[in-house]
Amino acid sequence: MSEQDEFQELIRSFSLDKQPDQDTPSGEYQPLRRQAPPVGAAQQPRTMEPERGVYQPSAQPAPSGQPVREYVPRPPREEVPAPAPGDVQPRFGERTPNPRGFNPDGFDTGAKAGGSAGFNPAGFEEAVSSAQSPVATAAPPAASGNTGARGRGFQLNIDSEEYAGIPDSAPVPVLSQGGAQPPRRQMGNAGGGFGAVPPPPARGGKGGGRGNEPPKPPKKRRRRGGGVSRFMEALVLVAGAVACAIFLSIFALQSASDMLGINKPDKKVEFVVAENATVGEVAEQLKEAGIITQPLTFKLYAGLKDKKEYVPGTYELNTKMAYDQIMTMMTKGNTEKEVVWVTFPEGQTLNQVAAKLEENKVCSAEEFIKVTDTVSFGSDSQYGYEFYDKIPDDPLRYHKLEGYVFPDTYQFYVGENVESVVNKFLSVFNTRVTQDLYDLMEKQGMTLDQTLTLASIIQKEAGDVQYMYDISSVFHNRLSNSAQYPRLESDATYLYVRDEIEPNLSSKNEEMAAAYDTYQCQGLPIGPINNPGLDAIKAALAPAETNYFYFLSDQKHEYHFATTLQEHNLNLQSAGEAYGTTIDHSDDGSSQQQ
Repeated sequence: MSEQDEFQELIRSFSLDKQPDQDTPSGEYQPLRRQAPPVGAAQQPRTMEPERGVYQPSAQPAPSGQPVREYVPRPPREEVPAPAPGDVQPRFGERTPNPRGFNPDGFDTGAKAGGSAGFNPAGFEEAVSSAQSPVATAAPPAASGNTGARGRGFQLNIDSEEYAGIPDSAPVPVLSQGGAQPPRRQMGNAGGGFGAVPPPPARGGKGGGRGNEPPKPPKKRRRRGGGVSRFMEALVLVAGAVACAIFLSIFALQSASDMLGINKPDKKVEFVVAENATVGEVAEQLKEAGIITQPLTFKLYAGLKDKKEYVPGTYELNTKMAYDQIMTMMTKGNTEKEVVWVTFPEGQTLNQVAAKLEENKVCSAEEFIKVTDTVSFGSDSQYGYEFYDKIPDDPLRYHKLEGYVFPDTYQFYVGENVESVVNKFLSVFNTRVTQDLYDLMEKQGMTLDQTLTLASIIQKEAGDVQYMYDISSVFHNRLSNSAQYPRLESDATYLYVRDEIEPNLSSKNEEMAAAYDTYQCQGLPIGPINNPGLDAIKAALAPAETNYFYFLSDQKHEYHFATTLQEHNLNLQSAGEAYGTTIDHSDDGSSQQQ
């Protein structure tokens, strides 16, 4: 039998259903009958593994003349070592290196040598064994008498498990080590022959996911409310749109008014631009100073005009200025101003302070007095000093801010804005009069204005700090015994009326003079008579504990204290001309002693 006949017989042996018998004259299909192995043949153990062997036509025909096929066992399959981890598995039908001498041109060789229609069983055997893990084992070599081109028989042994490992004709990607293996062929009778590989799960689609992911539940649709809910939603949207429109309209009107300086008060303000100040910081400071009201609009306008860098310095601005004027002035910078330093000692009156400011060309004395008497610096103003609200607004007060111009050394510019000058005085006062002093005032039962009034008298009467506390005790003793000593009778108050009030009034004001002269009024005068320093303020709040009710100072600036009027008169006789309490200041020389 030729090799081609052997291969066809091998293919017929693979059928699991029915196979036509080519040798029957009628050509009818007959079931394939498996014959028992010959007597004396080695019995193979029965295992779950399919039997290995083939049925071949017997050389001895049956007595009936029909051909008989006999069972020829195959040698055991050679064990092929498993591939090492990381080895790349070739695809079925792919050319691989030829470890066993496979001849890729086996078909031609077989055609030339055996004349079997161009098929080389040996080549086919090697191709199958090199592409798949199942091994095709060659039969033992034929007898030496066989002189064919390829002198060996051919047998193909593929069991069901090995066949299941053969992939489909479609290319299968080679997986890396540890990955999932491709699906195997399934054996079955449905549809005849070998079962088909089930298709992979559909990807995507309705209710599906990726691969073997469980389908996601369908999303529930939110049911919209009825007509009332939709009406309320529309109403809220309309109301919000109207509110936004109103807000934007008001903001636009205010921004336009602020940007152009319309409907704003006419007031000069000294403004300081610090080093490396940003446009946002400058805008907020301008708002705090009362120059603008819309810092956001100022910042946006500065960015639009590309005027974001300002020259540091002090500028005299006006609240009626437009944004362009303010930015132009601060971007160009101020001309260098002349700076002056002025020192104001303790005990100077407000008129004396004004005269010194005018002398140093800081501002006009008359303008300074006018601002101190008329301009508000209280908490409701741009300056916001709370202590200013506590100053009594009495028409008999000569100057409202008398006693509140704190004595110190100040830096001014020549021709500086008057409000800026006053603000510097009040700023220092607000810093120096601390909470501890306010606590002492509360303990003594005195107001801020009363404290400054008494301190101004002590400041004028005492030539030295060491006498301030004893002089303070004299006034406190008199105030505590008002029934016996209803008046303080201080020479300093009398001199204030004579030297400050009367010369500067257009007409004589007896009522105002009596309100300040402690020889006429009872208790403290209506207000301070000068601007005291910190030592006099502390002495007014913490007097020494004495029994003195009288004192005087002689020409040598020595002080004499007395408990009774008799002792005081003796001190007067020894001192000669003196100043203090209960001194004769009448024009006719009559005594004003109590």
